[in-house]
Amino acid sequence: MNQVRALTAVVACVLGLGCGPQPEGGADRAVLGQGLGGAAPAKNTSFSWQGQQTGYWCGPASTRIALSAHMSPPSQQTLANFEGTTTNGTDTIAYIRNAMNTYLGVNFYVTHAISDPPSQAQIDQLKQTLVASVSNGYGMVGNIISGWRPPGYPGGTIYHYIAIVGYDQDGDRALIADPAGGCAVWCSVPQTYWVTTHDLAVWIGGSTGYTGVNLPIKADAPPNAAPRGSLDVADRNGVGGWSQDPDAPGVGIDAHVYFGGPAGAQGAVGVALHANRDRSDLCGPLGSCNHAFTMSAPRSLCDGAAHEVHAYGIDTAGGANPELGGSPKTLTCTVTVAGVKRHVVDPASFGAWGLSAFQDVAKVADAALDALPEAQTWPATPELVRGDGRPEVYLLDNGFKRHVTSPDSAAAWHLDLGKVKLVSAADIDALPTAAPLSAVPEAAVGSGPAVWVVDAPLPSLSGPVIPIPTLTRVEPTVNLAPTTAPGIPGTDFGGGGGFTQGPTVGSPSQGGASDPMNAAGGCSALGGAGVLPMLALALLRRAKR
Repeated sequence: MNQVRALTAVVACVLGLGCGPQPEGGADRAVLGQGLGGAAPAKNTSFSWQGQQTGYWCGPASTRIALSAHMSPPSQQTLANFEGTTTNGTDTIAYIRNAMNTYLGVNFYVTHAISDPPSQAQIDQLKQTLVASVSNGYGMVGNIISGWRPPGYPGGTIYHYIAIVGYDQDGDRALIADPAGGCAVWCSVPQTYWVTTHDLAVWIGGSTGYTGVNLPIKADAPPNAAPRGSLDVADRNGVGGWSQDPDAPGVGIDAHVYFGGPAGAQGAVGVALHANRDRSDLCGPLGSCNHAFTMSAPRSLCDGAAHEVHAYGIDTAGGANPELGGSPKTLTCTVTVAGVKRHVVDPASFGAWGLSAFQDVAKVADAALDALPEAQTWPATPELVRGDGRPEVYLLDNGFKRHVTSPDSAAAWHLDLGKVKLVSAADIDALPTAAPLSAVPEAAVGSGPAVWVVDAPLPSLSGPVIPIPTLTRVEPTVNLAPTTAPGIPGTDFGGGGGFTQGPTVGSPSQGGASDPMNAAGGCSALGGAGVLPMLALALLRRAKR
């Protein structure tokens, strides 16, 4: 069949030519009663339009547009050579089918013929092929003959090829990418336009037909739902709320909390939390309980000033991370210091404990610090032990044992419960007992560079201090990434009056020199109990039973 240079149809109020063909009602409209098999009600391929480069290359140009949805297509000249296109055009849709299969490396492009006028079965088949092709990401090519034409087409008989690259209204309309549009041939016709599937069948009827894929309709994944939740509280007692991803409703997700401004704001500091804590009031409304998050108020912000707090739910599929309901809030708090002050002797010790200048260290008045008695220096490194056959975990502190009361406390102190040393129960019993380790670190600085841990005093003992017991067995340890030594803005950890050397227990380990929490918008996993501490104490409890 000779293919003469042809034009595209016009739809959608282009160039003042009207709004194009409208969907028809009644028996004239093609409807597939079986629906789309889970496919989206509207979808386009990722095609690239190109106008035909000669008056008779509408076939190669349409092939190129359809191929562009899946590959960087060959030139129109290459396709014209493959399809045997001459100045009389491309003889049959079968040559285009062969080109689609060859260049895509597939064998599922097939051809369908449509009579003039089309039967309802042929209209239904066109709609089925359209949705199957586009839902799988493939374009189609049709051979049209006027007869029926959209507005903007000239009179007379026109043979032409067009690319079919999308659908909407559940397949009742087809998106045409016409290589003769956009002034490639006539400026009265746009590059792309919509026609009803019924009209497209009429337009193709009596030609060599169309080619599309012989594949099942591909069901679209449901759209990603954004996390939801609430920032419930931000005060001196802590920051907390909940977040859930509807796409993973039973999974505890991450929540990010930013202080000093929204995410991305200059100077805002972010903290990554796990919204995986059980909260009884969430069980019924959410269908599961494990969606709460909480953290203590950052001590560096408890300065009496107002600080913005923003919270975001983190999408499990990598989608948008919306700000939670109730966010932002304002945090205003102060700290008081009571007990004794214990010197953190150097940056290495600060880093060995994993202390955070943002989370753990408060700026307090010199008078308040001066009023505290100075006690033993803070241990250079944490050393954890438990007695054989017993669940309790203790911190060794200057010859005393101090109970680590909970996984939350261990997490707040950045303690690695995978490195607890197992010693004999008798050795544990022989150690004198001091006050339990506080729930969270209470570090402080004044106007000078010295860093202090504010603590309960260790008991006074008469006679020699009992030495740390000899290690009898070491449980398997987990070697984690080393903890960096955060810096405190405005504080000099170096010589000349900062840290002073004093008695230490053990050997300090060197850490890095920067705190990720000091970076604008930075995030680190503060505030939630990690998986390893939870597992470790769970095992300890089982040992007790």
